[in-house]
Amino acid sequence: MKSITHAVLAATSVAGILGSSNPIILLTAAVASQLPDVDTSKSLTGRILFPISMTLERQFPHRSVTHSFIATAIVAVILSPVLLINGTVYAALMIGYFMGWFGDVFTKTGVAAFYPSQARLVIPGNPHLRLGTNSVAEAFVFAFILSIGILILNINSQGGIVMAFNQFLGLPEGVIEEVNSKGQNNILYVEISGKDEATQQNIRDKFEVVQALTGSDLLVQSEGGILYRAGRSQNAQIKIGSIRLQRGPAVTSESKQVQLEEQPISDLNLDQYPKRTYLTGTVAVADSESLNLIPLIDRYNPVTFQPTRDNTGILRLKSARPQDVANISADVTGNILIRTVVPKE
Repeated sequence: MKSITHAVLAATSVAGILGSSNPIILLTAAVASQLPDVDTSKSLTGRILFPISMTLERQFPHRSVTHSFIATAIVAVILSPVLLINGTVYAALMIGYFMGWFGDVFTKTGVAAFYPSQARLVIPGNPHLRLGTNSVAEAFVFAFILSIGILILNINSQGGIVMAFNQFLGLPEGVIEEVNSKGQNNILYVEISGKDEATQQNIRDKFEVVQALTGSDLLVQSEGGILYRAGRSQNAQIKIGSIRLQRGPAVTSESKQVQLEEQPISDLNLDQYPKRTYLTGTVAVADSESLNLIPLIDRYNPVTFQPTRDNTGILRLKSARPQDVANISADVTGNILIRTVVPKE
């Protein structure tokens, strides 16, 4: 089997097993796939590592000791320090090395996979179906593996096989799982087909995901800046029929907790925070006369007020944006969690 076929097989295997589309990880696997052929000076690896290949070539037949499970175990031990530095790189190295020799199982002479036993592992049993190096059959296999690799990379770049499956089903529960697992790393968008509960009109629009509210509902923002609860619960303003998730730019997400003691929320200087800033918390209001919060039934209300007695009450913030609290001048007491999301440059 040619070096390029080994490399493509290793890279495709790593993309499928690790779910990675990182070119460095794929290149690592491709390079590692060349190492088993160090047992012959005629190979690319053998020419680069000539002293080692000459020694091995004198002592062992081609596709024997370096093309075996015992060699794979030895390489795993030698490279184990890499595991402490980067587990993904280590996995790519080991998968690449293994696939580098296992691909030769399908050639005419096979490999001594169970070395020191000289018995050859050859698949398939019919000699006429085995691959010959530089043959038309190998070219076909190369093209097939390359096609599979491109397909896997495309799936990985869109969020992986799980996300692809959820996209196919179009169910909010599957999308919410993806939001919970990947929402800290990227800005996420959803295309929703459903119904506006207030107007009973069908909608099909694109929204930015703010966060998952429950296992069946998402908090989303329209292009016009309106927040909606989208899902299948009774509280949703948008009832989802089907939903598709799109991954946007990579982001850095940070959270910090602040405490207010009879202070207005404006003391937080929210105008200095980035565009995607969200406040969550419950604070006590000593004098609620200045509050003028009117709940709107056609959208999500990130700020709600529960009166108690003597003009006091509880103010609840759930992913409230700076503009949602800009007109609240009352002094409050309590803790607020501030979450900021900033696209990476």
